[in-house]
Amino acid sequence: TIRIKHLIRIQEMLANDGSKWVRASMLQKLGRFISTLPAENVTDDILTLFVGMARPDIGNKEEESYHSPNHQNQRHTKAYHCAFSFPAVVYTVGASRWDRLAPLFKR
Repeated sequence: TIRIKHLIRIQEMLANDGSKWVRASMLQKLGRFISTLPAENVTDDILTLFVGMARPDIGNKEEESYHSPNHQNQRHTKAYHCAFSFPAVVYTVGASRWDRLAPLFKR
């Protein structure tokens, strides 16, 4: 349990890092990270971050225009990583939290 809490703190630090490259790398691995946690340790913040990868209406820290080609490419890359790990995340968090993930399934 102590190890899990420590890993979650590291994940939170990476998610808030000043470098967009660090944040992007963390997001690429987020689904896999979630899948290694016990369901009760997947916080709402972590799940919101995961859902935000595929939802363009969730705020983005990047300064680029939302409609720029580079931003669109980043969105598609994040959505790809989200889709790739989606089944593992659903399996990990279970049916009780399906309501948080269902909008991604319907996209």
